[in-house]
Amino acid sequence: MRDSREARTARHWKYAFEPDYKENEADGRHLKTGLSEKQKDWIKTAWIIVIGSWHCIFPVWDGDKMRECGAKDHVEAHHVYPQGASRRLNEDPDRPRNIAPLCDKHHRKGQRNQPLERETQDVVHLDSAWANREYPNDHESYQKVAIQRSQQLDEGKEYWVPFWDNWLRKRSDNTITIYTSDPENPPYPDNKNQREHHTKIWDFQKKEWVDS
Repeated sequence: MRDSREARTARHWKYAFEPDYKENEADGRHLKTGLSEKQKDWIKTAWIIVIGSWHCIFPVWDGDKMRECGAKDHVEAHHVYPQGASRRLNEDPDRPRNIAPLCDKHHRKGQRNQPLERETQDVVHLDSAWANREYPNDHESYQKVAIQRSQQLDEGKEYWVPFWDNWLRKRSDNTITIYTSDPENPPYPDNKNQREHHTKIWDFQKKEWVDS
């Protein structure tokens, strides 16, 4: 069966960020995030029980008022503090308070009818939007973004647009706090089935991936 666009996109990022992904791709599954299926189900359940649905909570302006996007299609698990940056700090990026539901447009695709600039795009990962738009003509676009992100992390810079972080983190923290306060709800599952990550960084002198 042909991979969905979502699975293909996930694989592009896996290849870009994990140079040894092909060698370790034993089960053939292409997870979009490091979350296990059980963890994703737990997080979705928490949001559905607490706020009523698993929908995009990206803040948008409606006249002079701010509201949530509210889209319920193509909603993805967004890591508020990104996976790569979290691992550099030895933090678990898949902790439930670090996950927020975003639609693909506000998460990584952006608005196709707008220039790829921060001032005109309501998207957390502007570089992902660029890679996605460029990929049909440049199959190395994801790799280029991965290298750029590695360099920015090495320099202590943010490779995402952090403008919305506080909003997303507060919504996620409140949701998980309410859900976990009920002793009848199950605990967050361990991610024991997650494939081990072999963290590497880009060596700009050798121009190759090396062990961190």
